[in-house]
Amino acid sequence: MTAYTYVLIGLLGLVMGSFFNVCIYRIPQGKSVVRPASACGTCGHRLGVLDMIPVFTWLFTRGRCRHCGARYSGRYALVESLTCLLYLAVYAVCGVTWQCLAGLVLVSLLVIIAFIDLDESIIPNGLVLIGRICGLAYQLVRAPWWDGLLGAAAGALPLLAVDGLGRLVYKKEGMGLGDVKMMAFAGLFLGWQATLLALLLAVVLGGAVGGVGLATGRLKRGAYMPFGPFLAMGTVAAFLFGPSVIRWYLSLLI
Repeated sequence: MTAYTYVLIGLLGLVMGSFFNVCIYRIPQGKSVVRPASACGTCGHRLGVLDMIPVFTWLFTRGRCRHCGARYSGRYALVESLTCLLYLAVYAVCGVTWQCLAGLVLVSLLVIIAFIDLDESIIPNGLVLIGRICGLAYQLVRAPWWDGLLGAAAGALPLLAVDGLGRLVYKKEGMGLGDVKMMAFAGLFLGWQATLLALLLAVVLGGAVGGVGLATGRLKRGAYMPFGPFLAMGTVAAFLFGPSVIRWYLSLLI
């Protein structure tokens, strides 16, 4: 693993993060992520190469359009930087393997899904379908192949149970079905043990953020809080560190 390779992976992450910003904005609106070309949302000026250099354009222009001065959200640079860091982390953990390719696909989908869910409280079925197809394809090269299928069940069934309990006790949706479908395809990449770890991490993270939100008054009791971003964070953590955490936990039991 040379420094040159890390630079290439990092640049790939920045470029893909820029594209993911387009996906996050357009997919919920049912628009093509390819056409039309990107343009300023205020003045409509078509963005050129200098306007779309990931992170650096936002820094150099201080988050403003070069043509009309309209302010751009700092989240564009955040998504690009986050994608870059995740790509580097996956490569550092997996090296040049099929697992690395699967990890890059997984974190790519999770970045898009997490921010769409954060904005719109939905997880698009199209992204779930892509994840399912890629996850099933990954089973052809992973060993044992059935671990991913068990992972899909481990991801979906507990959330389905929570949803059913919510409908039975509270007469309302206990868990969005988008979350269920998301963890079903994530489980294909993780395997059953790491999937259970991902769910545990998501619950802990979601509970902590929700508790702080209630304590500070930023979240109303009974208000809806998108769970997709926490599932995404738990899944990424489980993919990167799950095997080490699981080995450590099992060593305590033996």
